Formats: sequence, structure tokens, C-alpha cells
Amino acid sequence: MNSEKILDIIISSIKEVKPDLANHSFLRSDSMADDLGAHSVERSEVIMITLQALTLRIPLVQIYGPKNIGELADLLATKFK
Repeated sequence: MNSEKILDIIISSIKEVKPDLANHSFLRSDSMADDLGAHSVERSEVIMITLQALTLRIPLVQIYGPKNIGELADLLATKFK
């Protein structure tokens, strides 16, 4: 699966967890914490919903590091190779 499709899933997950962002114009550079205002529990929920939608079973420690949702999508795309 490519990074853009994964980004769409991440955005959908964010909207599910934070319905107030339903009309937000998302950018790959959006940080879940800084730009989107998601606290740690909400960020964890987004990750879990995204992984479930992708049917990926990977240790959460493997997705540590991305600074924004674009980097997260790129990282998750590598797990399909």
C-alpha cells in the first residue's frame, strides 16, 4: 500500500477520534500534537485505528519517531514491503 492511501486512512482515523477536525484541510506536515491538538491518548487511538484499518500487526515501538502525519504514512508504507 502506498503512502498516500495510508495518509487518507490516518486522516480518516483522526476525524473519527477528533470530530471537530471534520472540515480541517489536512497537510502531510500536520503534527497530531502541535497542529491538530491531539493529546497522547487521542494520538494512541489514531495509531490503533489506523493499524487496525491497515490490518498491520507490528510492535508500537516500531512506529516511534515520525514528526507529522506524512512521515507516519511513509513509515507505515515501509511495513508493506
